[in-house]
Amino acid sequence: MENGLSQNSVMAIAQDKNQFIWMGTRHGLNRYDGYRFKVYNNSADNLNSISNNVINTLLTDTKGRLWVGTENGLNIYNEKTDHFYRINKRSSANSFSCDSVECLYEDPQKNIWIGTDNGLNLLIDVEKQIFKKFLFDKPNHKSGLSLIFSILKDEKQNLWVGTYNGLVRIYLVKGKYHFEIFRHNPSNENSISSNAVKSIAIDKQKRLWLGTYNGLNLFDYEHKTFKRYKTSATDQNSIVNNDIRKLTCDKAGNIWIGTQEGLSILDPNTRKFSNYRYDPEQTDGLSQNSIHSIFQDINGSVYLGTYYKGANVVYPSATPFTVFRNSKKQQGLSSNIVSAMAEDQYHNLWIGTEGGGLNYMNRSNNTFTYYKAEPNSSNGLNSNLIKTLCLDKTGQLLVGTHRVVYTHLIPQVVILRK
Repeated sequence: MENGLSQNSVMAIAQDKNQFIWMGTRHGLNRYDGYRFKVYNNSADNLNSISNNVINTLLTDTKGRLWVGTENGLNIYNEKTDHFYRINKRSSANSFSCDSVECLYEDPQKNIWIGTDNGLNLLIDVEKQIFKKFLFDKPNHKSGLSLIFSILKDEKQNLWVGTYNGLVRIYLVKGKYHFEIFRHNPSNENSISSNAVKSIAIDKQKRLWLGTYNGLNLFDYEHKTFKRYKTSATDQNSIVNNDIRKLTCDKAGNIWIGTQEGLSILDPNTRKFSNYRYDPEQTDGLSQNSIHSIFQDINGSVYLGTYYKGANVVYPSATPFTVFRNSKKQQGLSSNIVSAMAEDQYHNLWIGTEGGGLNYMNRSNNTFTYYKAEPNSSNGLNSNLIKTLCLDKTGQLLVGTHRVVYTHLIPQVVILRK
């Protein structure tokens, strides 16, 4: 939030046709332009505002429209007016099934599917707000099948729907929809590992992966069975945690798995996991373990939304920089505010800081020598606020401080006062 995010629980991430990154939180929708955030909130007296501040899911479709699913209504963003068009449940038989939207998906045929807390919806006409509803629970019987978490269509034209109480396969035969339900069977190790199917992904080999509340599953199309992948205390290559929130297949074919206790990245070919968890001593690691959203942008950067500590971004290639900073654990700079640098004839660095004095860095072994102001000293620095440095042709180092200029001819120091 200190960077401008409206709230730290990032539940959904998407990128629009203008390459803005959108982040949905538990209190507001955020548009990130690479420098700053613009926040969109619900306003009770403005029907053009977003319908609710709790954002559950985001989708940019092939027409360039940004869809926003909230706890109270579905929204389409109009970039020309900077307003939202609201879709809410009505009393009509062809209306939306439930205002609490859990997931959004556009299939290869460009159909928009909306999963809610009470049924699956297929968009028929956006202007007239007409939908086809699919309710998997029996009337007056809430088993959890109509609580939709995830949707995906495979190349066989099966629509897979992850629910709170089972995995549903929807397929068409002569224009009629048919349903097949897969559930966990405690006595069958080849059944799905949990009925709560939170996320679905297909890898580059067209294999179907399912993230549940109790492990990762790989579906066997031929035998209609599931191979389970769970965390193991004796196997370092196992998944980091069994409570899975999000699966995303990246451009390289790896599957990113967000869990309750960290991130796993699966190589589908070797079936080995690389695991990452929050480490308070690692400044460039995960900010928090509970990962709810994963999105790869057009440039290959992967955004990770956490529940308590905002969003993290992983760039597609390593940044070729070594960082030297002030540290209590190892020798480093005397201050992180670097104001000036100069390289001497030995290719070592003189580094001026704001408040930390002068640093001499031996680049052959990355060691530092510090020069700081000493009270009542006539041949040392009298200010730790270094403003500028210059090595002249004779080897003298000129040091400009807040109030005094020095020349330093190694190993002697001569002070020139203005």
